[in-house]
Amino acid sequence: MPAYPDPDTPSCVSLYGDSFTWAVARAFRHFHIRSEIQRLPWFAEFYQRDHGSGALPVTAEIVRGFESEARSRGQHPVVVVLPTGMDFDYRESTGGWVYQPLIEDLAGSGIQVFNVGDAMREAVDGRDHCELFSDCSGHYNAAGYALVAEIMSEHLAALTP
Repeated sequence: MPAYPDPDTPSCVSLYGDSFTWAVARAFRHFHIRSEIQRLPWFAEFYQRDHGSGALPVTAEIVRGFESEARSRGQHPVVVVLPTGMDFDYRESTGGWVYQPLIEDLAGSGIQVFNVGDAMREAVDGRDHCELFSDCSGHYNAAGYALVAEIMSEHLAALTP
């Protein structure tokens, strides 16, 4: 597997050695530009199993390592996925979470993942999810953090004997 990002792949935009026209045309291969055109989160393709970066298997292996290390210490690990506003937009347009392949890979390894997104969707109950985010893309606002805290408190309480 080549080093990532490789200048000859869609993850890298190079303006050197090409005419301006070819450089602009090649820029459309960049994942940020493709995701804007396709109206997908910029990180969506990194959850694809066959992505050249190997991001999905690398991420899954990091989580498996965390889970294994925690268990070896006698701890009960809790793997949590926190959605962004872009994840909500993706969920609304496709019916699935962009990070579902990661959850599935981890489940295949026997690792339970708590997807906070499902509980957040239920709590929002048809209202605009953007009310939970500072700019409706990444970071939560005070209401979003309060909701995540409430959801996590309930989840952890249910895990406690």
